[in-house]
Amino acid sequence: MPASDSHRIHGLFELGVKKLHAHDYRGAEDAFRAVLSARPNMVEAHDNLGLCLHELGRIDDAAGHFRLAIALEPKSDQAHYHLGKALGQLGRLDEAVQSIQTAIRLKPRFGDAHRVLAYALWRQRDLDKALKHARRAVSLKPSDAETHNMLGLILQDLGRFDDAMKCFRRCAVMRPDIPAWYTNIGNALVELNRLDEAIAYHRKAQQIDWDYADAHYNEALAQLLAGNLRFGWEKYEWRWQQAKNSPFKPNFSQPAWRGDGALDGKRILLHAEQGYGDTLQFVRYAPYVAARGAEVYLQVQAALKPLLSSLPSVKAVYSRDEPLPNFDLHCSLMSLPLAFSTELHTVPNIVPYIRAPEAKVREWQSELDPIEKLKVGIAWSGNPQVSHDFKRSMSLNLFRQILSESDCQFYVLQKEIKETDANLIKSSTNLTDLSPKLQDFSDTAAIVANLDLVISVDTSVAHLAGAMAIPTWIPLWFSPEWRWLLGRENSPWYPTIRLFRQQRAGDWVSVLARIRSEIPAFIAAKRASRHIA
Repeated sequence: MPASDSHRIHGLFELGVKKLHAHDYRGAEDAFRAVLSARPNMVEAHDNLGLCLHELGRIDDAAGHFRLAIALEPKSDQAHYHLGKALGQLGRLDEAVQSIQTAIRLKPRFGDAHRVLAYALWRQRDLDKALKHARRAVSLKPSDAETHNMLGLILQDLGRFDDAMKCFRRCAVMRPDIPAWYTNIGNALVELNRLDEAIAYHRKAQQIDWDYADAHYNEALAQLLAGNLRFGWEKYEWRWQQAKNSPFKPNFSQPAWRGDGALDGKRILLHAEQGYGDTLQFVRYAPYVAARGAEVYLQVQAALKPLLSSLPSVKAVYSRDEPLPNFDLHCSLMSLPLAFSTELHTVPNIVPYIRAPEAKVREWQSELDPIEKLKVGIAWSGNPQVSHDFKRSMSLNLFRQILSESDCQFYVLQKEIKETDANLIKSSTNLTDLSPKLQDFSDTAAIVANLDLVISVDTSVAHLAGAMAIPTWIPLWFSPEWRWLLGRENSPWYPTIRLFRQQRAGDWVSVLARIRSEIPAFIAAKRASRHIA
């Protein structure tokens, strides 16, 4: 190649690097493509073009160029690292972990790679390994705020909230102009039930960047947990501005209803947006919408459709994969409390508002053991992929102290059973596993309708039982989800629910001991009501 061509290509490459550093990604893309048209095997050009495409949101294309760079130079730690980041953003976490591990093998003191690997492992919920790599990243890059933040997020999910807060405070000292650090401090304070301080930090983040949606949303959670519902519902609408929720934001051409304007003669769609428990809790508002003169349609998760199709105030129920009818307005179920200006003293808590299909109730009545023992449904764990699942779930081995009550027959109400728990179920003489027979929530509801008591961690089972007016006991983490509030044993949402709270974070043993001690009195009261000698 003539020297003049080599000089021109080098100049184009340097131009691309300058534009990349100046965040002119399209200009940089043009420069690197020009380089590759002359030198298609230039590793650095493929790698840098991949970085441009990544910043432009073309992640698949970026990954393709990182792979080309690796094919040309398998020992390029940068290309493996960049490919891992791209794969992580695409949600291909197993591949991302492999790529970043390769980068670390090639360059063991690669601090950024340790941080990104910690992030991928954190998303996989492999918290112990994530913690190891985050600590390594901090040791290699002690002045990097992002690295301390990653460590803090992992510590928080491990329940080490004081340690997490120290990491976030260190970030705020290093880079005081970043709102995320203050929001993370606020979240850690919420976990310690220091709500006033938490709200102050979320507002500090808002002062730095009013458009930072996480600060508003997390303030909403703190306000709701504190019982300040009016402020909480207003801030809760910021959830739609969060990047993580943008794929779920309603994309209807019809206007959203937020409580303003008459509904007489209008057709309104109420739609689910989050988990099963959220749908079961807030579908209670459907009759109140109908009472304003609207024709109500409901869109929910497929597993809830059979159960909720019998709601008397709803014209029709649709699952998310079904065509919808014509409608004039729409409202998310989670926005209905705002639409009705719900305060603690105005929570619509008339139960039951959900009833199981009568035919199924009769079927399960004949199937459940025809005994005089107290019939108790239990659920001890939820979806392990849910963030902070450790705050609600436990092992059956821990939960089993409740099963020692010989005057009770217990029934498994959760569908997902871990292998270690399955072995304990088989060895328990007074525990019946109904999980294989649970097809959808109408089955669960029919079983619950035949029970005397439900003892469930904070999952959809507890919401279902509460909505059906069945006595329900919930063991709660020290700092619970916002809907359970603080410092009370009852719930304004469900009159038949009783809350058993941790007095110290992580102490399930004393909570379960309290529940176990209350069962005999419940049995006695139940027998008295049945006139059993």
